[in-house]
Amino acid sequence: MKTDDERDLELSQRFARQARDFDDLQHELADRDVGRRRRFLPGDARNAEATEKRRAERVEAATRLQLLLQSDPAYAALYNDTMNLLGRAETATETALEKAQAALQEANQALNETLDRAVTLSDGRKVFRDAEGRVWTEDGNQLSVDAAAEIEWTPGAPGYEAYLACKAAAERARTDVDEVRHYQVNVLGEARERLTDQDNPPDAKGVVEARERIREEMPESVQREMPSPTVAETASRPSVDVSTPKL
Repeated sequence: MKTDDERDLELSQRFARQARDFDDLQHELADRDVGRRRRFLPGDARNAEATEKRRAERVEAATRLQLLLQSDPAYAALYNDTMNLLGRAETATETALEKAQAALQEANQALNETLDRAVTLSDGRKVFRDAEGRVWTEDGNQLSVDAAAEIEWTPGAPGYEAYLACKAAAERARTDVDEVRHYQVNVLGEARERLTDQDNPPDAKGVVEARERIREEMPESVQREMPSPTVAETASRPSVDVSTPKL
């Protein structure tokens, strides 16, 4: 049975493949040579002697999304702006996830080292003494005064406050990783899958909703990694019109 991490990795890889496929299709429809084998349009579409045939094949091969982008400039501007935001968010999320995973590994290591230095009872439980002299197990249970009096404390054993701080740091790090993964899979992944649906693309309202969800649900750790849009991208940002585009 696959773990949550394995399923998340498979989804991330699938979304990355979909992104590459979408980009390759746009290059082929524009007859741009990007150094890769053509996978979507007929191979002879680049034959200089078959211009009319190429044009007819492009029209036939064009999807509803492609026709919509070609026929409605306002929709195309909104769509391209949203896809640009999506791409930047995906890049920022990958960076944020790498940092969050590194922080989690470091926090777990610090917690494990604290547990290793703690006093261990005969039944295997780790125990810690707080600043008031009370004794607690790692699960948060307080020992009786008599049970605590029988413990032989080793020099350098960590206190209960230090243990709680390490435990809280590890829990926060795990929460950060889970939050970024949720955003990557359930927000960005769903947005890319919806926006690149060639035969059933979202209308302008759907594109706006995807764009706003990308922005509003972005974790702070991802926001810190977001590259700023270029001056040209900011200047060309479209006004929002959610009327249904016509083909």
